[in-house]
Amino acid sequence: MRMRNLLAIALGVLASGACGEAPLPDAHRVDRRVVLIALDGAAWRVADPLLQRGELPTLAELIARGCRGTMRSLKPSLSPRIWTSVATGVPPEEHGILGFVREVDGRRVLYDANDVAVPRFWELASDAGIPVGIVNWWFTYPARPTRGFIISDHTIPSQSVRWISFFSKGESPRPEHAALVHPPQLISALSAPLADAPDVPTFRQDHSFETLDRLIRDVFWEDRAILAMAEAALAQHATRFLAVYFKGIDRASHRLWRAYEPEHPHFASNPPAPGEVERYGGVIPEVYRRIDGHVGAIAATLAPEDVLLIVSDHGFEAARKFRNFNTGGHGQSPLSTHGIYLAAGGPVDGGRCPDEISLYDVAPTVLHLLGQGVPDNMRGEVPEDLFERGYLDANPVVRRPAVAKAPAEAAPLADEIEAQRIERLKSLGYLED
Repeated sequence: MRMRNLLAIALGVLASGACGEAPLPDAHRVDRRVVLIALDGAAWRVADPLLQRGELPTLAELIARGCRGTMRSLKPSLSPRIWTSVATGVPPEEHGILGFVREVDGRRVLYDANDVAVPRFWELASDAGIPVGIVNWWFTYPARPTRGFIISDHTIPSQSVRWISFFSKGESPRPEHAALVHPPQLISALSAPLADAPDVPTFRQDHSFETLDRLIRDVFWEDRAILAMAEAALAQHATRFLAVYFKGIDRASHRLWRAYEPEHPHFASNPPAPGEVERYGGVIPEVYRRIDGHVGAIAATLAPEDVLLIVSDHGFEAARKFRNFNTGGHGQSPLSTHGIYLAAGGPVDGGRCPDEISLYDVAPTVLHLLGQGVPDNMRGEVPEDLFERGYLDANPVVRRPAVAKAPAEAAPLADEIEAQRIERLKSLGYLED
């Protein structure tokens, strides 16, 4: 209860300063809070049976007073491309993130924050004086200075335990460690959320029960740690915009879909091992139930005028062979190419909801709800049917010239950390040897 109260206080409204380059109507100068929750791989086809059985109470309540539908995504459905397009409002060819890694002098190197060629919505908001909080979003390492805080995507998983232990001794961090979060001193507040991390998981490409058990422990821990880190940071830094990225649904769905949907024809020639369905058939629904609780912890702190957005980059389906050995895949048919969206609170009108939005609509909508002009290079629009009648008439969308991204100094990962990340991508079937 104490942590929830701290979260509510930390999400309190602050004066936002300038409102962008283009003048906006007085009616549009708002102090609402906007929260964006990214659920990698979430699909209504999994959530709906759980909703019908009353097992996702938070999502059910949000749907009852808000909007839900499909979010049109991209092909190929690679998370780095999609989530960077969500944050920038432009296609991969413009923001520069084309996959997980790039070639440098004949070797594969992970993309990082310095490779994103255009500003993301939190950078635009921060530059306008709006305090932001970003947790675990793709390509936030190295964490760049911002008004508010950033917990980068390299803060977890697993190897971060060594880093936190290093910091807890009070020693001077190496350069790559200093860039994990902003402001740098925030790292000390994250020692408790990360203290109970499981052992560093192996990256074996098999379906042994030992490997899957380790995966499940890591998935449950990581999603819980993401929420705990957000709470710890928000206890120190008030924000008007918060974005939190959870990956657990995606990780579990890739490896455990055969146990979730064992009768699918795709698995006829490669059926579950004895005991696999009994042991793992309920894990994917359990990940959804736990995510519902994490979303609930955040949603409970919001006032009626605040807006909560939830989106996913794609869904999931049974796969004969998805890149490697995975039993769940995406992007192979319309069933799993597109993601979900859910919106509630503030001017969102649950009585007139678009069946579908584009991933390019998210950035313009976030900026507009924060009282900002929308850069004219963004491909999407603010969906009119998402809001109460007359809302956009009273609060018109203002387009303004695009701005260039500010340069930053590189902060390369240590070779061993980069190697671990690449091995993890191989273990999920995204990269070949």
